[in-house]
Amino acid sequence: MIWFLLTVSAKAATPIDYTRMILQQARSIVASNQSHNQKLTALSVLFGKFLDSDAMGSEALGQHWSSFTPAQKKE
Repeated sequence: MIWFLLTVSAKAATPIDYTRMILQQARSIVASNQSHNQKLTALSVLFGKFLDSDAMGSEALGQHWSSFTPAQKKE
């Protein structure tokens, strides 16, 4: 499966193609026969590579972001 994901991501021509590919992978995970916890783990890994949560947190908190500790920012 990892080989498939790497191969498919290399073929994504545009940002929208890449986004569609990630969403298709998420749908595949949700539809799989894995346990609930396995699905959550797989989705966490998938979206962890797709979303820049540090940038999102920084943007959401604006000037307050700098007042947080590194541990708080990671959380």
